[in-house]
Amino acid sequence: MIETGGSGRLWLLSGPGSSYALHLTERDELLHLHWGRRIALGDAEALAADPLPAERPFASALDGREEFPVEDGPRAARPALSVRSRYAGGGEWCFEEYEIAGDGDAGARELRLHFHDSRHHLDLTLHYRMRPGSDVVERWTTATHVVGGGGGRVELLRADAACWTPPYRDGWRMSRLHGRWDAESRLVRSPLPPGEQLLGGGRSRHGGQPH
Repeated sequence: MIETGGSGRLWLLSGPGSSYALHLTERDELLHLHWGRRIALGDAEALAADPLPAERPFASALDGREEFPVEDGPRAARPALSVRSRYAGGGEWCFEEYEIAGDGDAGARELRLHFHDSRHHLDLTLHYRMRPGSDVVERWTTATHVVGGGGGRVELLRADAACWTPPYRDGWRMSRLHGRWDAESRLVRSPLPPGEQLLGGGRSRHGGQPH
């Protein structure tokens, strides 16, 4: 189920036991609100009403709260989308519209959020799909350079299908499996330190990687 609130700028995606909520600020900043136990639309609107923390030097109040971090301003988070063109600096993103539609796949419903970058003439669509009876939120991203929009060539350096920032808490634990090919069954748990963590695996002709 996909519900809309907040004067058309808040969305709540709910399955049998969980909910996923996000909303747009007045400056078209897309913020993540909730991903966990099932909540009502009024609960999501109450979360959206909470003010952001005060700005700090060389930091952004959006860090850790953006649904899809962009390349602009004093953000510390790695951008989910990064482009290069003849124009310096990040993009100039604005929200255009949203749509909720069925994709004809056994009653699945899809939310599409459409944005436009007027500096690089780039269209960005964030997709969210839920299937009946499931709590899984399928996410992916579509980026399109507007033909004839001007600005010249655009190089796409990074485009994440989706991203999510864990909410603030005293500590997080990371669990992962590793092992030889077709037997990645050794469980390792460790505290998740601050900063970026990259998981990779050696590949041979037979493959094999951590999970």
